Amino acid sequence: MICLAPTDKVRRFSLPKRMKPRDFCREWFGATTEEEQERGYKERCTELLSEITGIGKEAVDKWGKGAEGKGIEFGRMPEQYEKLFPTRCH
Repeated sequence: MICLAPTDKVRRFSLPKRMKPRDFCREWFGATTEEEQERGYKERCTELLSEITGIGKEAVDKWGKGAEGKGIEFGRMPEQYEKLFPTRCH
């Protein structure tokens, strides 16, 4: 996918940016920052990411554990799975 970013007189091409797991969940569920803090939200994200990646929920849950995982950021998700998420233009 190619994103066009218009300027005053010239259109320039920019590379699309991959969504992070947290952003993907937020958009999928239409969640606000407050809703992300609600009980059960991380579990819903874990189930969604498990379904998309084909990885068990227990493994996906570990991607969000500890200081490196940062909860709903799923910061320990291997890069190969991040490539499954759609791209979007900014």
